[in-house]
Amino acid sequence: MPKPAQNWDPTLPPLDMTGSRCPRYALTYRSLRRFPEALATVDRVLAWEPTNADALSMKASVLWATGDLQAVEPLLANPGTEPLVPGLGWPVRGVQALFQRRYAAAIEILSSAVAAKTKRGEPSDNEELLLGLSQQRAGDAAAARATYQKAAQDIQRELEKVGPGYTEAQLHAALGRAYAGLGDAASAIAEGQKAMAIYPLSKDPMDGPGREEDMADIYALLGDADHAIPILKRLLQTPYGFAITPALLRLDPVWDPIRNDPRFQELAAEKKP
Repeated sequence: MPKPAQNWDPTLPPLDMTGSRCPRYALTYRSLRRFPEALATVDRVLAWEPTNADALSMKASVLWATGDLQAVEPLLANPGTEPLVPGLGWPVRGVQALFQRRYAAAIEILSSAVAAKTKRGEPSDNEELLLGLSQQRAGDAAAARATYQKAAQDIQRELEKVGPGYTEAQLHAALGRAYAGLGDAASAIAEGQKAMAIYPLSKDPMDGPGREEDMADIYALLGDADHAIPILKRLLQTPYGFAITPALLRLDPVWDPIRNDPRFQELAAEKKP
């Protein structure tokens, strides 16, 4: 997730909404699940600059949160523009394909993203984790295992280079997801708990809950509905950066291992997005 803004009060003054402030304003509304205002904010930017990648990616995030996959498609119509999921760097096309359960397309897009970052000497663990999930859901267990193993190794190397704080928490959460993908429950849970301890909600109400959502991801990947569902139930009532919604519970394949649990179905079936 992106570095939290210092002030995310939705009553921010009406400054230049076509400039660099737009993503912060839109994220404010997105965090509060005020989706019409978030869409209006990014649409003002896109009216001036239709290929603005930051605005396109933010709009895709808002539309996913409301469950409107069809409305995301026009955002991907510009071949020269490749929007990336805010804060994570995932190709929006790859996430869209994953949410549409077009796993072969998601694997192709994410594999290309990993290769491109590797060629540039950039970390690609975020893309590797999503690629591993896509391979897992496509039924290619061997490929998924290899991808998760590489992600775990890459994340461990990154952890050796960072100091304490936000990035460290993100990396521990990512390592937890990699271990969960490998079926190593004890290590996965330990890493997720480290992430929450390093960057809790009490330290940052904007992004702290994101580490709790990472923990729910880990439990879901392990098929542990008893631990994942109480976290999700609480987060659905909590404003935070890129907050989870019932629509995202319905769309995201990460929740598939607990999808048949009636308690999860109740959360995912809520009428709000």
